[in-house]
Amino acid sequence: MGDMQKVLIVSTQDGAPPSRDRRQIMQLLADTLKSDAIRADTTLLEDLVFTVNNNRPAIYDKTNRNDPSEYDLVYLKNWQAQRDTAPALYSYLKSRGVKVISSELEDAPSINKVADSFTFALNGIPYPDTLYVTHADDLADAIAGSHIRYPAILKSIKGMTGKENFLVHSAAELNQKIA
Repeated sequence: MGDMQKVLIVSTQDGAPPSRDRRQIMQLLADTLKSDAIRADTTLLEDLVFTVNNNRPAIYDKTNRNDPSEYDLVYLKNWQAQRDTAPALYSYLKSRGVKVISSELEDAPSINKVADSFTFALNGIPYPDTLYVTHADDLADAIAGSHIRYPAILKSIKGMTGKENFLVHSAAELNQKIA
């Protein structure tokens, strides 16, 4: 008997109607896939931490406490509300030889800093060390567990032409700027 296949189902709660908990829906799907030959896990795009360190991209899944590239197959479902992270996840997984179900992301444009950072790093083009989280209240913990050190530049994902960029010297200052 062969090795157990590991499947990850990824979706987003962002954009879902308040009455629809996508975690529950994903879990039902995962439960139907589970067998002696298949392990199925779930996570949200919002629970992924994206980093570029020394021009090497990486992703950490806070839900499963691992790198999504450790799976044999990843199913990206209802990702459209996370157009900033889904293309970065897709290109990262493909670069590591992981099968991904969501072919429409093959030609998805790079539309922001996180997607740009992964596109550049995956193609060997130097890019500054970067850390990205979907929700600002996750940032201090993500920095504490990463390669990023203070002082650091805090940038809004929606900031343009130098607006909403801040030099922060500590976690306390970071939390103050986020507030």
